[in-house]
Amino acid sequence: MPTTAHDTEASPQKLTSGNDATRPVLGIVELDSTYPKARGNMANPASFDFPVKYATARIRPGWWLEGQGPDQSIREAFMTAALELERQGAAAITTTCGLFAVFQEHAARELNVPVFTSPLMLIPMVAGMIGPDRKVGVVTAAGNRIFEHGFLQQSGVSQSTALAVAAVDSCPEFLDVIRTQRKPDLDSQAFEDQLVGEVADMIRSNPDVGALVLECSDIPPYAHRLAKETGLPVFDFTAMASLVYRACLPPTFTH
Repeated sequence: MPTTAHDTEASPQKLTSGNDATRPVLGIVELDSTYPKARGNMANPASFDFPVKYATARIRPGWWLEGQGPDQSIREAFMTAALELERQGAAAITTTCGLFAVFQEHAARELNVPVFTSPLMLIPMVAGMIGPDRKVGVVTAAGNRIFEHGFLQQSGVSQSTALAVAAVDSCPEFLDVIRTQRKPDLDSQAFEDQLVGEVADMIRSNPDVGALVLECSDIPPYAHRLAKETGLPVFDFTAMASLVYRACLPPTFTH
């Protein structure tokens, strides 16, 4: 497999079980990580009822924290994996990190299949659904740094869109297992409780939040509880993937 000067080759791909060669395949660029991924995570193929194919980009969790944003080598690593998925026949391409939104415009130009890097791209739609007097609550691994590096701009989010932010990186379990990978196993209940607490704090400070958009692909396993506890509609990565896959292969209906 081709490499670059920055060692950006994609790893071998893995397919979902029961892959049917007659059905389109959704390609997923994943981070280079070892922590466990729960069902509902974009990096767990059991999250989907359709075929998916992965390519691992040589990019570690927390890649966006250093310097002034992603450098050329990071973009090359991402594109190498995405182009490999396209070469292998993916009908559309997505990711396991919503902060890969910084590559959206470049990837859309370079790829010949639809690409959606982040559920942040749902924010304009959600904002239109809830109206101008309510905020979109963004639950993100970036915290308030979501306003940096073009994460929102490349997702098509207008500067006038009213947002509130809940910081997943304030959750100790997220930091220890997912961001730094200091712990090998995730205490899912602890993480869920911490996450719900962060979102509750955001809503207390912003009672005009009308819907939630979950940026990070580690959060969808807890979307059900977030919806129940907040009473708000919740939009996440796996739901977005299902929407795009249905566009690639719309269902048939009997008459």
